[in-house]
Amino acid sequence: MYSDKPVKGYIKELSQGNPVPGGGSAAALTACLGAGLNSMVAAYSLNQKKPESRRRIRELRRQNEILLKKMNRIVDADCRIYLQLNATLKSAPSAKRTVLLQKCFKQAADVPFKLCHQTEEAVDICHKVTGLANKLLLSDCANAIVFLQAAAEAGAVNVRVNLKYIKDPGFVKNRNKELGRILKKISRLRQEIIRKVEGQL
Repeated sequence: MYSDKPVKGYIKELSQGNPVPGGGSAAALTACLGAGLNSMVAAYSLNQKKPESRRRIRELRRQNEILLKKMNRIVDADCRIYLQLNATLKSAPSAKRTVLLQKCFKQAADVPFKLCHQTEEAVDICHKVTGLANKLLLSDCANAIVFLQAAAEAGAVNVRVNLKYIKDPGFVKNRNKELGRILKKISRLRQEIIRKVEGQL
């Protein structure tokens, strides 16, 4: 849909007056930028003298590449679920529509919720890579965490927008609690990464 388009084409589509892509898709793309920087830093840091450091960097890069593919899929997944939700909202009122809407709102909340979890994992990787990175690339580690935190914050907004329409209290409570934990952790790790980077520049 959009994830295989050139960035220029995606930005053009994003800036048009169309339902998709929108904020959720853009949040996923932002997460991809942060995770992409993780991989770049790891790739440039593979020349470490210590074999154990090289092994750790290779493993972190492998894990990050898996995450990057998952995030990239959300660029399109968010668009698809929004279009499905929008079509259901426009359908004629009925008991079936009411049930389907609840299902759609849950799916629309779960797509950015997955992104928040994936972003949390990428932040963990960024934190570890920063401790092993080539010193010339520490500013890229700082840029990565900024992108990743922005993506998580944007994803959380999109989760909460849909939660207010969901009539399952347990579902809503669980998602809100988990979002709070994720955002708090990311904020803490961002501070640690930025301090580490600034201390070595």
